[in-house]
Amino acid sequence: MRIVAHIVRKALFDTLSGNINYSGSVVPVFNHVPTGTSYPFIRIYGEDEKQDHQNQTSFISQTITKIEVVTRFRGKAGGELQAQQILDLILQAVRANVSSKLSTDSFNNYVTEIPTITYLTDYGKDHTYYRAIAEISTQTQQV
Repeated sequence: MRIVAHIVRKALFDTLSGNINYSGSVVPVFNHVPTGTSYPFIRIYGEDEKQDHQNQTSFISQTITKIEVVTRFRGKAGGELQAQQILDLILQAVRANVSSKLSTDSFNNYVTEIPTITYLTDYGKDHTYYRAIAEISTQTQQV
């Protein structure tokens, strides 16, 4: 069995990088967010991977990857709408493109699901942060 989490993340990065536009600006995509990054931004990170099925010639892995949209507003202004609208653009792109990017000579993508979306609000000293986090579940067969 091969580890496929990095392959799933690459497919997500390839799908989203430079392709999510909100209010006339491209929303940047990161795995590790650099200090001083402007808002909003998208973060992609791995959560979990497990082997679901195996026989002598085939391995099926389930990978859980998180896509997080982070927005920021001064004081207690703003709301979660911006994070939700950006996440909607992301999920449209993921549904349309990720399965084909994961199906290669070495892998077949069987299922890409979005089992949960979580919304969080964090209050800082000077800013309020809104986060929309989608869990992406991918089942991939090594061939």
